[in-house]
Amino acid sequence: MNTQGNSAVTVAKLKIGYFNVSANTHTLSSSSLITINDIEVDTFNIAPGAALGGQWANSPTTPTIPSSGTPQKNTNPYPVDIYVTGGLITQITTTKSSVSTYVVMNNAAGITISSQGYTLQTGDSITMWYSTVPTWVWLAA
Repeated sequence: MNTQGNSAVTVAKLKIGYFNVSANTHTLSSSSLITINDIEVDTFNIAPGAALGGQWANSPTTPTIPSSGTPQKNTNPYPVDIYVTGGLITQITTTKSSVSTYVVMNNAAGITISSQGYTLQTGDSITMWYSTVPTWVWLAA
């Protein structure tokens, strides 16, 4: 794709059968804007030393903790690891794509969590019941 001389390029759908990013890949370095609305890749390889940046990087935003007993869904297109700390929590459950619920921590008296981790796939959710709000951080798994 050559963007030279264009101020903006839009690609409706880009289908790549095999995508290989070598360590000496060239980068786009102009003021041209490239928008790709839909990308489908069959095989994707990245060589050591190569990197994809910008929106290619999986860096989820940590959502605000919802009210006690309210599920929070992973709407990212990739799995996330959630690390919960502090608070006074009586129960934590994870629901796998609304099919089955797993009680991963249950203590009627409530306990303070010390950096407990949970992995959610896309569409999975986590629900916490608490009397004191904990904190959490979401990271790409």
